[in-house]
Amino acid sequence: MKTMMIRFRTLKLAVAIIGSLVLSLSGFSQVAKVDVTLTGGVDDPALQKKIELNLEKLLNGVNTSFVADSQKLSLKGNWFSASFFKDIEEFWEHTHFYCSVPRINENVVFENYSGYYTIRNIPIVLKNGDSTEIRVSFLNGGIIDGFSISIGKVQYKNAMSSSSTLDLTRKEIVLNFMEFMRTAYIKKDIKYIESIFSDKALIIVGKKSNIQEVPNSGDGVKISLPQDKVEYIEMTKAEYIDRLKGVFARNSYINLSFDSFQLMKHRKYDDFYGVTLRQRWSTPTYSDVGMMFFLIQFKEDSLPKIWVRTWQDEKSAKSSGLYGFSDFIIR
Repeated sequence: MKTMMIRFRTLKLAVAIIGSLVLSLSGFSQVAKVDVTLTGGVDDPALQKKIELNLEKLLNGVNTSFVADSQKLSLKGNWFSASFFKDIEEFWEHTHFYCSVPRINENVVFENYSGYYTIRNIPIVLKNGDSTEIRVSFLNGGIIDGFSISIGKVQYKNAMSSSSTLDLTRKEIVLNFMEFMRTAYIKKDIKYIESIFSDKALIIVGKKSNIQEVPNSGDGVKISLPQDKVEYIEMTKAEYIDRLKGVFARNSYINLSFDSFQLMKHRKYDDFYGVTLRQRWSTPTYSDVGMMFFLIQFKEDSLPKIWVRTWQDEKSAKSSGLYGFSDFIIR
């Protein structure tokens, strides 16, 4: 069995209101009854109708629960799987949300590698007011079996259509993995996050702090000027997970979004892939924007493993360059 080691080589420092049923919630946008119409992707009319009805049940059940400020989701019946309910219930425990449009008109995509019918671009609003989108996946019989935060419609389309050494199926797999990872951070799923990092992972985190420089103006008057300072720390997996547990415990919510994706395949090692992206991170006490690089190993029949995760301040990344394959040795 080949032992893999990653060594760091160099450091390069709406809601539109229509219909007759409109529910109101003080302090939030109005929440409407949701209708779903699929615009394509399913050849079987009976299956299409079932997917439409089950997605309507989901979104209206979520909206009803949101308006009632319920601690439990109002979802009952045999139209969803137990694993799906566990995932969405865990998400609900960390942040309530609602579907922010009264009508969904989307195409269904059949994923050959997973066997799922998937609908993306479903807009939701989180309880803290942030907007994002979700994806919902269905089994062949129309049963809902998957849920996660999704990459935005434009970002997903750009990533899938970009020139790359990856074929479309592999792009789907990589992007889906990034969506599941993002969802795990938002719902503070520390067990899942711990499972996707290699025990030998190399992790570089960064934090911006606002310092005060006090220069002399020349007339004896000192002036305070704000300036961002960026601190970089190299961590092991254990150190990073321990730090992340503290971040989760101190903050009532975590929100992050990804854009500006670039997907790459390693020239020498077929099962290693690189992902660069821009991350927007936000909590009640801290926020930043940074450029990230992930070195991820995808093996057949096993969970992907992150071997490298780096963060760079967006401004410094533009001047000094982004991390990439050339900065790390795989052996």
